[in-house]
Amino acid sequence: MDRATEYAVIEAVAATGVLAPKPCFLLRPGDGAGTGFVMERVPGETIARRILRDDAYRDARGVMAAQCGRILA
Repeated sequence: MDRATEYAVIEAVAATGVLAPKPCFLLRPGDGAGTGFVMERVPGETIARRILRDDAYRDARGVMAAQCGRILA
């Protein structure tokens, strides 16, 4: 998936109420910054190894599957 499509997908799902960082703007070829987009920063952890192993995420592991299922539904 190219970055423009990824941006559009995230923008569309966020507009429906799915929890996702808000995309701010899509980089354009004339920008001179390459391909990609800028989105708001949301605090949290994204490294799966930490989420799956660290004690700090023990409680989260017990509810994440159900939360993901609700979001996907």
